[in-house]
Amino acid sequence: MKKNLLIIFGTLFIIILAAAIYYGLFNSPKLVEKNVGGETFVYQERFGDYQQSGPAMDTVYQELKNNFGLECPIGFGIYYDNPQEVAKENLRSDVGCVLSNESLDRLSEIQTSSILKTKRIPVVKYITAEFPYRNKISSALGVLKIYPKFSKYLSEHNYQSAPSMELYDIKEHRIEYRMAVVEK
Repeated sequence: MKKNLLIIFGTLFIIILAAAIYYGLFNSPKLVEKNVGGETFVYQERFGDYQQSGPAMDTVYQELKNNFGLECPIGFGIYYDNPQEVAKENLRSDVGCVLSNESLDRLSEIQTSSILKTKRIPVVKYITAEFPYRNKISSALGVLKIYPKFSKYLSEHNYQSAPSMELYDIKEHRIEYRMAVVEK
């Protein structure tokens, strides 16, 4: 009986450990300052809890796919407010898709949509970090691991907080986190 319990608990432990590794629990992301940007975003503005950004991202994805015949392998979110300082219902964000270079010739057509907006992100210096993307669990773990590091980095380098950006690269299975470098 004791041997069977040990086997069951050992197996459960291995499964839980494997899941934790798979979702990135033990990843220790490095922050790097670099010049990035230049992407064209197709998005919707939204107000409310950042955890509810997924449906708006899906709406943009479906609009591009169904009405313009475009696939969007990279989702994004720009989060303007600190959720520790702003009430959930007042949080501002832009969420949607990164338009591929091959699709840029369709930009003027996309801009006729009544539900989509577009903008080009300038190339500037960002604090960046990467985290593996598996699903919503790894997204939540990434937030818990990256944003405390961003806060510490901002304090150590005398930078002020800026809107954050998350790019979800489905094909490459990674999330890129960015925060613009803004001197105090």
